[in-house]
Amino acid sequence: MIISSHLEEATLRYHVADRTGHKIFNYNIRLRLSILDGVRNMYYEFAAKKADEIIEQQSVFDVIDPRDVTFDKSPITASKCANESVSITPFQDVQMRARVGIA
Repeated sequence: MIISSHLEEATLRYHVADRTGHKIFNYNIRLRLSILDGVRNMYYEFAAKKADEIIEQQSVFDVIDPRDVTFDKSPITASKCANESVSITPFQDVQMRARVGIA
């Protein structure tokens, strides 16, 4: 990962500056190290949240049996639902909820 390599390079520069006694360089590199570490941690946290969302979505689709899903050639519209009785499969219900943003 790119951030990890930058972190390793900054750590190496920090140790060199520490051994040679350059306190000003030490301070600047330490600040850079803390920023890089924070950015890396935020990426890890973001990736963990996205992984949890993917697992949650997969668990929703694992509950649905593919044999229960039937596809209607025509799209379901509000006027069609009002004029005739329409049966919606669980899969279509999940799709419609996902489009609207309902969990």
